[in-house]
Amino acid sequence: MKLFYIEQKGRSMIEMLGVLAIVGILSVGAISGYSTAMRKYKINRLKDEYTQFIHDVLLYDNEWKKMARQNPDVKLFSIQNYVTQMNLLPKLWILDKTGWIIDSMGGQFSIFVRRPSGKIDIDYQTKGTQKSNADAKDLCIAMAYDVFKPMSANVYTLSAYTEKYNDDNKHTGSANLLWYGDSYCGGNRKCLSDLSLSDIITHCTSCAHNDTCRWIIQFE
Repeated sequence: MKLFYIEQKGRSMIEMLGVLAIVGILSVGAISGYSTAMRKYKINRLKDEYTQFIHDVLLYDNEWKKMARQNPDVKLFSIQNYVTQMNLLPKLWILDKTGWIIDSMGGQFSIFVRRPSGKIDIDYQTKGTQKSNADAKDLCIAMAYDVFKPMSANVYTLSAYTEKYNDDNKHTGSANLLWYGDSYCGGNRKCLSDLSLSDIITHCTSCAHNDTCRWIIQFE
């Protein structure tokens, strides 16, 4: 009697599962790397948008101050509506119903002229619950180190605030730090140009849970 043997040319189920597992691991790594790269790209793009936006706003410095003087009863003269109507906002930025300008990554700020000094203030905020704590922290650091600090020649002050909230979203206190621009610092006044990355990270790391980190930059 002749015996016939069938040569197996396929793969076993165990081998296939092993291949699928490897592909899955590589895919997770690729997706994670892609997500990280995209987040860095968005943050870098946002930094450029803020730098250009602030430059464009300051071009109308005299006009904002004139409008503020015409409203002497208003201590903080808001110009959010005006910069929106003048199409100074970058794409994907919006003016929401509460009066805050929301950028493309969920950060928010208000912009106004302070009376009677006539100085232009930007109150920028990130919150621990904003998409993710990592987003809030990275945005907070990027704004201070790569946008506000390089403007020290044109800045009067930069203030850092941490607004604390409990689980019921009730305000429980705040802490603040202050640096001065190149023309105003020295002596007992800290210079914005000396603001270290370590100081910035310490402040921005405090934006956990429901806490809010604020940078208030005041231009000359």
